[in-house]
Amino acid sequence: MRDYATSALLVTLTLLTVPVGYAPFGYEWRAESPMPTARSHLSAVAAEGFIFVIGGFGVQPGALGTNERYDPTTDTWTSRSSIGGGGRADFGAATLNGKIYIAGGVDSAGTCLKSLEEYDPLTDMWTSRASMSVVRAGLSLVSADGFLFAIGGHCLDSSHSEPAMNLVERYYAGDNSWMNVTGMPVSLNRVYGVSVGTPTLGNRVYVIGGDQQTLDSYVPTTDTWTRLPGLNGTSLDVTVYSAATLSTDNSTIEMTSYVNSLTGGFSGNETIEYDTTNNHWVNRTANPFTSAYSALASVGGEVFSVGGSSAAPSLVPLNKNEAFLLPGAARPQTGLSAYFPLILGAILAGGLIIMLWMKRPRGLRKSHVSRRGPSRTMLSFKLSRPESSRRRSYRGANFQPMPEPGS
Repeated sequence: MRDYATSALLVTLTLLTVPVGYAPFGYEWRAESPMPTARSHLSAVAAEGFIFVIGGFGVQPGALGTNERYDPTTDTWTSRSSIGGGGRADFGAATLNGKIYIAGGVDSAGTCLKSLEEYDPLTDMWTSRASMSVVRAGLSLVSADGFLFAIGGHCLDSSHSEPAMNLVERYYAGDNSWMNVTGMPVSLNRVYGVSVGTPTLGNRVYVIGGDQQTLDSYVPTTDTWTRLPGLNGTSLDVTVYSAATLSTDNSTIEMTSYVNSLTGGFSGNETIEYDTTNNHWVNRTANPFTSAYSALASVGGEVFSVGGSSAAPSLVPLNKNEAFLLPGAARPQTGLSAYFPLILGAILAGGLIIMLWMKRPRGLRKSHVSRRGPSRTMLSFKLSRPESSRRRSYRGANFQPMPEPGS
């Protein structure tokens, strides 16, 4: 019996090693807790295991300074300090050395900006930093090799008429300064860039153009650009409006970029994957929620698509929050589903113990002999008296009564 108990204990411990609160998915969109504030033309940045959703256009006219933090492990939102310098939308955002930076964009009056703001997630404080050389909105801010790169953009306010730029500026936080580097091969007015680091290729910046549908990579160490296969002329001929990186193994060359795209320039739900290893595009599971001008951020092995606006002509700001996972990824769950592995383990272990008990050796079972028979029912084993001490109950010629005690 001891061997059976040991086996049951080992099986139970094995089952309970399943991580609590995780369940596998793959190429799947999942609705999460919505943002407290609906908005479009916002930015989302991952830092310290959270996603910070900043700025944008809300329901009322003008840009917002709203800063809300999302915790993927608990599926909850928390309000944080508003943007320093007032509300803004359509700006670039990135993390560098644990800090969040936002650059450019437009303010509540629609005026293009060139300012740079730094946010510390640990202290919840904003600090103004050195401004870019020119005003611009619709740019991409990417972190790579210890620098920030402000890429492309446009400005069409009352004082400027710059429909598209190829300008690239590099910011170094060590001395709080900007400098120009080699510009993009093409001028883009809506730019979405991501940084991908691999052991063999090093850090590269991949830039997808919202209007031109081109794809280019930039190597910071050599300050060079390379044209890659874009979306023009492919079956995925769509206009891209946000991007983020996602990979189940950041130590390998295979890093994918997920793009929440727009069809017809207004709204859509396509999810496009670019394989940086083989340099080709693949269509993935469509987002069930159609939107425009949303933001993407990657944390914990999944990409979150937040905010955006409804389809034209209404373009109503949204507060949606959806997660997308790669095959084999694991993601936190809340509620009863978080304890499903433990519950399943307990049920299977209990069933195993019952099965082992039912199949224990016969000598360990109860004897189910009738009370009217010559033996008594005993637990675990049977008792029988010596032949000389049994009471004779036989009938016939050889019947002899048992002498009474003491006779």
